[in-house]
Amino acid sequence: MPQPPALARPESARERLNRCLAATLRAFASRRPLLLLVDDLQWADELTVQFLDAVARGQVSLEGTLVLGTLREGPETPEPPLNATPGVRVVRLGLLDRSEVERMVRDTLAMAEPPPMLVDEIAAGSGGNPFYIGEYVHLALARGALVRRDGTWVLRPVEGAGSLPSALPDLLAARYVSLDPASREVVDAAAVVGAVVDGGLLATVTGLSDHDLLDAIDELLARTVIEEVEPGRFRLTHDEVREAAYGRLDGPERARRHRAVAEALEARGSDDWPALAHHWSIAGEDTRAYEWLARAAQRASRVGAPHEAARLFDAAFAIETRRVQAASGTASPPS
Repeated sequence: MPQPPALARPESARERLNRCLAATLRAFASRRPLLLLVDDLQWADELTVQFLDAVARGQVSLEGTLVLGTLREGPETPEPPLNATPGVRVVRLGLLDRSEVERMVRDTLAMAEPPPMLVDEIAAGSGGNPFYIGEYVHLALARGALVRRDGTWVLRPVEGAGSLPSALPDLLAARYVSLDPASREVVDAAAVVGAVVDGGLLATVTGLSDHDLLDAIDELLARTVIEEVEPGRFRLTHDEVREAAYGRLDGPERARRHRAVAEALEARGSDDWPALAHHWSIAGEDTRAYEWLARAAQRASRVGAPHEAARLFDAAFAIETRRVQAASGTASPPS
């Protein structure tokens, strides 16, 4: 009987994957120059980083393609990958000064001279962070502090509204409160999913009717709280929005929502096994979380992502240890 083909070593599988992906991108670039944009590179998985590293070191060729990665650096994010790799050019973007804030407000509102008082308040409150600037403008519009008159925007006081918040958490909270209940439900669901989410999954986990869901999505798109990354698939516009929405959910509510997402993903046969493990773990279902983590770790090992496999195996082992200790009544050793 013929013998089944031998499994390739992880290193060979990874190299073959890199070559095939590079060949695919070169085929696209053969028609016209290609820009490959990798957003939130600080959260990239191991295979993505390995591929970009191979490109930067000239181990695979991407003629006609410019690779641009964006990432946030800060205490809340992992060490940025690839920064020290030969062939990678790092461009750090600083904060905006007042004149640049004024220009951004002017372009956002399409007006020649934005009110100096508004620019001063936004420049002071945002600290020159472009994301914060956009949020301040949207909040001013939502509160009615900015109104359209005779073809231009006018700043006016709003009774009981006070000045614009001086801290980002307060700013995002004010934006959240200004939404209607259905829109807040969609934001909360998207924050729990934590990635790109399609309308079908939103309908399942929110329980909203088609009419209410579409109205909520329209409002969130208009207010730039979510963006449509492709037809029928959405994500929150910024990690800060997601973190703020998720932080408002208490423990039992988080568990309930993660369970709803896990059940919905399982029902549709999702192959995002780490995500399934994550949702089941927070839902308090350690057995299911362990099963999906073990599967994901084995798959990562097969495709040549040893560090990812080790991380997933460690997470699975920690869950199983906790489960066994809970069943036997023994306490975890102090960390």
